[in-house]
Amino acid sequence: MLRIGLIGAGMIGATHAAVLQQIAAGLAGRIELSAVADPLPDRRRFFQEFYGFRRSYAGGDELLREAEIDALFVCTPTHDHA
Repeated sequence: MLRIGLIGAGMIGATHAAVLQQIAAGLAGRIELSAVADPLPDRRRFFQEFYGFRRSYAGGDELLREAEIDALFVCTPTHDHA
């Protein structure tokens, strides 16, 4: 099982999440959308409900500390990547 995390639930994050959701559906049981992080609660909730992320976090640091993930998509503005 490949557990995927995503930081940033804006427009770019939604684009990535939609593709990940399609890939996960085609590889049922082999990929899990495990965790999403965004500072806005409504965005986090939407990503959980619409894309199927299992858990959500208010920030990337929290996600990295607590979530069990194997791969991470960083979908934030470039200046926030570090």
